[in-house]
Amino acid sequence: MDIYPEPDKKRFVSKITMKDMVSAVLLMADRAEKEGAAVFFFPEAGALPLKHVFEKLVAGQKKSAAKIFSSKVTAAVKSPLSKQICTILKPSERRRRLSRAQAAGFRKAVAALPVRSRRELLKAIDIGQLESLSLREIIEKIGTIGLYVPSEDESNLAEAGVIPKTRRSGRYLPEDGSPKEFYDFRKRNIAYILDSLSDITHDTRDLLNIVLSETEFAREIRGNRIYVIDEAVSRGRTLNVLEIIFKSFYKDAAWKIGVLFCPLRIVGESKLDFVFSSRKVPPFSNRPDLVGQIVVESSTAFVKYSIDKLLAERENRRPKVKPKQLDSYLKNLRRFASRSFHDFLDPALVTEDDLVRLFHFKFVCQDHDILKRSLNLNPAKTSGLIEETGFYLHMPHPFDSMPIRREYKNRMLQISDKLDRLPASSPLKKSFLRFKEEFRDLREYYELLELRCWSQRYHGRLAEMNKLLKNIRF
Repeated sequence: MDIYPEPDKKRFVSKITMKDMVSAVLLMADRAEKEGAAVFFFPEAGALPLKHVFEKLVAGQKKSAAKIFSSKVTAAVKSPLSKQICTILKPSERRRRLSRAQAAGFRKAVAALPVRSRRELLKAIDIGQLESLSLREIIEKIGTIGLYVPSEDESNLAEAGVIPKTRRSGRYLPEDGSPKEFYDFRKRNIAYILDSLSDITHDTRDLLNIVLSETEFAREIRGNRIYVIDEAVSRGRTLNVLEIIFKSFYKDAAWKIGVLFCPLRIVGESKLDFVFSSRKVPPFSNRPDLVGQIVVESSTAFVKYSIDKLLAERENRRPKVKPKQLDSYLKNLRRFASRSFHDFLDPALVTEDDLVRLFHFKFVCQDHDILKRSLNLNPAKTSGLIEETGFYLHMPHPFDSMPIRREYKNRMLQISDKLDRLPASSPLKKSFLRFKEEFRDLREYYELLELRCWSQRYHGRLAEMNKLLKNIRF
């Protein structure tokens, strides 16, 4: 049973086909071979299907000695760099303590820091107690000390013509412009970031090199080139993060990136080595149901959940709910959504099912900030993992027209605010709370059906992909 049949919403982005995606991975692998890359990095979760293709066709059939890593990487404004660094580490590496030699090297490197950064570091960490701290604790304390990224300074962007010099007071928000303005901004921003990567300064880089020197990733990238294979570079901020993270492990890390989509097609001379399309977008972006993995942010790193494993856990519980009970509940909840929030509905943007998913998310998570994080395409670890994912994956595609994404987000926040502000005595609030109580009894069965549906979609895409791979000959 598919709880939410795919809606017929009119979107304005065309997607890269599975066949073209496979071809693009092979082209990127060829580019990487010419670059002499021995380490391959696949940002999660969207690039996991690309990793599957690579492992099947390149690392598998060619008996390649390539070292393959995958981890969550996102713009620093979305998640702290320390969490992204720690996600690359194995759990045992996060808990590891510094060796005597590392601690001695760390203290020596502290003395060489610029005065301002040294003072900041000594406030953050007691270097006399270094050996008692885990790598994770040290990284969290020192990760961004003395870090300056030119492309994240609006004055630099204005001077370079990326954003207007003359504008109203307050932070510049390119999303508020027209679709063309936003598209042009992205191209200018990516070009500027590529030009300014080498100008990033990071005073504690040498310290991080010491802290991370004995980790697996650091050992593999020393003396080896890294090739990143990803879904997309949209506005370029992840390029900054890759530069900072890789050089935190090894200061001379050499890397390039190939992607399926980027609005800028200038490649070859910069870190941006390959772009398959500047118009068509990746098929898996923000679709954990098609990727087979749910990746969410925890307090210390990013956590990955296999949909199939989650499904197996739910299958073992065998919730005692009859399908008709859920059918009746969903029918009534959709009617409630249609009647009570009809002003927010638009068949091309927000449907009754979108509101039902929002209601379910609010039933299990009352934290408004987490809802906003999800709307900003940055889900967090909560007890409502399934409900949050269901809400998240049916939002507008991250490469849909910005006005569409902004309007969807605004409507969802307005509905959430309306519900939160309702007095407990209002009929609307009472109805909402009655549905919440009813959902509590149906939740396990509802989650089971959601996971079954996602698993079926994932294995359907996987079968389609594997069929394509079988027909490729070297």
